[in-house]
Amino acid sequence: MKTTKHGRICAAALAAVVLVYSNHYGNGFHFDDFHAVVNNPAIGDLGSLPRFFTDPATSSVLPANRVWRPVVEASLAVDFRVGGGLRPWAFHASTFGWYLVQLGLMWMLFRTLLGNDYAALFAATWYGVHPAMAETVNYICQRGDVYSTLAVVAGLVLYIRKPEWRRYGAYLIPVVLGMLAKPPAFVFAPILLAYVGLKRWRATIPSFVVCGAMLGLHARMTPRSFVPGNVPAYDYIITQPYVALRYFRSFFLPLWLTADTDLAPFTSAATPAAMAGFAFVAALAWAIWGAARRQATRPIAFGLLWFLLALLPTALFPLSEVENDHRMFMPFVGLVLAVTSAAMPFWNRRFAAVAVLLLAAYAQGTWKRNQVWHTEESLWRDVTLKSPGNGRGLMNYAVVLMGQGRMAEARTFLEKAIAYTPNYSLLEINLGVVTGAQGNAQEAERHFRRAVALAPADPGSYFFYGRWLSQAGRKDEAIAVLRAALTKDGAHADAETLLSALLRQTPANAVAAAQADVTRDATPESYLNLSLAYAEARNYPASLDAAREALKLRPDYAEAYNNIAAIYEEVRDWDHAIEAAARAIRIQPDFELARNNLLYSQRQKALHARRP
Repeated sequence: MKTTKHGRICAAALAAVVLVYSNHYGNGFHFDDFHAVVNNPAIGDLGSLPRFFTDPATSSVLPANRVWRPVVEASLAVDFRVGGGLRPWAFHASTFGWYLVQLGLMWMLFRTLLGNDYAALFAATWYGVHPAMAETVNYICQRGDVYSTLAVVAGLVLYIRKPEWRRYGAYLIPVVLGMLAKPPAFVFAPILLAYVGLKRWRATIPSFVVCGAMLGLHARMTPRSFVPGNVPAYDYIITQPYVALRYFRSFFLPLWLTADTDLAPFTSAATPAAMAGFAFVAALAWAIWGAARRQATRPIAFGLLWFLLALLPTALFPLSEVENDHRMFMPFVGLVLAVTSAAMPFWNRRFAAVAVLLLAAYAQGTWKRNQVWHTEESLWRDVTLKSPGNGRGLMNYAVVLMGQGRMAEARTFLEKAIAYTPNYSLLEINLGVVTGAQGNAQEAERHFRRAVALAPADPGSYFFYGRWLSQAGRKDEAIAVLRAALTKDGAHADAETLLSALLRQTPANAVAAAQADVTRDATPESYLNLSLAYAEARNYPASLDAAREALKLRPDYAEAYNNIAAIYEEVRDWDHAIEAAARAIRIQPDFELARNNLLYSQRQKALHARRP
């Protein structure tokens, strides 16, 4: 009878979690999903599976965001095939399926640690319907948090429940797979040490060796282009105790969840908030010490220590944001264990009724967070309300409004954003797009130029500026800027497509007009204009002849050499293009267009040399 009753309660708990997430399958792609999933051609081909393990470039189309997480990329490729393309339901179903596996393993772990089936089931269910978990379950490209957390829990379950397998290291298999999904799974080693205790530290040596080796492999595989963030390390680290306090608060009161925080890093450890964070960590350490001294309260100590240890990877390694709500995913496994263990002495029928009401309230919160994650508009609108000081959040909501043609409203949010992030190139690009659409060409160009100055290595800054120049009818300038974009990223498809389209446009009377100018006044400038007209007409031999005539009249004419370089680029004669661009730079060292042509030709020559 007891088994039947327990089975019914387990089924009810599972049904509750499934029901709570039944409204999330239609939620769209968001934020980093676009560069890692939507625009990433690698996941569209299952034949890329081996490359995921050898080439970090398959993880993102943005060099600064490329990391090595082959298990995540492989799972995305499988979901793409299962769904028949970029169908969010397939990706969400996959993530949620593994989430349920994790909850099942958590229940097994908690049964062992708590010694009470009902308390273990309550803890796993509480975690399962907690609104903070929705920040990860809904965020497709952050499924690495699910995989790495699942791996840590699975490794611990195997270590505890299968002691006969320890000699073979079988418990480390899920941990290795977890680290191939996301590096924070390395906290398995210190969490295992916390479980076995310092007196048995030798038993954890294999886990530290394996996790250390995997961290070294990650370091080696992470490309140099990866940019984790630009927050000063000291500022970032002194902010983390306060972040831990905010996460702790969100466990009990998840009322301020947001997809993009506006918490700024502290610049001094003496600020009241920073000191509150340090006091919280000290209090937590004291609680751990006290709870660890008694056998009955050791699950509390272990859970609180898990909470702190799981925060270490994002606390000690400076990232772009000092906090992010999806980072609570692994730490809350320990926190739900600690809180449930602390509540067990008060467990009775009346407390059980309160627990059910508590789960219902948290489930309602998760349902609402799923609704927030439904569309780009709903998500970023929520960010503007919860994180009003986040310039990126304000900008992203403005982008949504721009897509709806609501330019005046979009500009309002962009101008709010620039007060918080005055040196953000993407913000300048979007201001350029909005002001250009409103007919203010001078202001639009100022924003585009500033975007290029703020992010000179970003091909996107050049592409959007070039697109605007093209729309403004300034074709030659647009071509030069688009070529600059391709020197930064030769595989930038949008820039390449627009450049090709511009190069195919040939005014019918351009050559005749330029010939008339040469006949009337044969100057270096008139010959160069004739060369440009022939190039647009795709008469490259005549274009070269005209440029050489300009050089006869002015041997140090850098612009003529640069045009010769551009002509050779069109016929893919990379050696002659490099030679001509180099001569232009020798004559005029600050000639940016010639420098861009030189870099473009060098890159293309290298790319063609690698192709079979």
